[in-house]
Amino acid sequence: NDISKIVHYAQLLEPSQPLIIFGPSGIGKSTIMAKVIEQSEQLAAKVIYRFCGISKETSNTRSLWISILAELGLEISIPAINQTENNLLSIEKKEDTFEYEVYDALYNLKEKVIFYIDALDQLDDKSKCDWLPSSLPANVKIVISVLNDSNYKDDCYYFNKLQERISNFQEI
Repeated sequence: NDISKIVHYAQLLEPSQPLIIFGPSGIGKSTIMAKVIEQSEQLAAKVIYRFCGISKETSNTRSLWISILAELGLEISIPAINQTENNLLSIEKKEDTFEYEVYDALYNLKEKVIFYIDALDQLDDKSKCDWLPSSLPANVKIVISVLNDSNYKDDCYYFNKLQERISNFQEI
């Protein structure tokens, strides 16, 4: 079943790609994620989870990762974007730098950590997903759920973006 496959992935002790679970709206992705999180808390690893779009901390890529890394006691030292700045290129560069800093933080974790990020498509922004390593070290597992629904093509941005970087997908 879907839950046991995801828990099995979380227990792997070798390098792997992140696991992307997907399906149409209303199929039960969030329910499955909640059950997997509950079962994973029995594993010998730190479990960190976020349900996107529920709070200010989970409304965009930047706040999501600042909150996740803070839970690990890590801080990204990239300054916030100056809202009065009119130079779009400079803003994009700062965002890219932030995503690469998150990537480095994830890739250099020493402890065993399992990340669950539900409903990535609920974020207000459209990240390039450069924060997500396409190959993870053995001690890091990342499970992300996204929408893939022909009735909501605009909301499938993250499904499409992740397909460019990852091949480890599980349909729900």
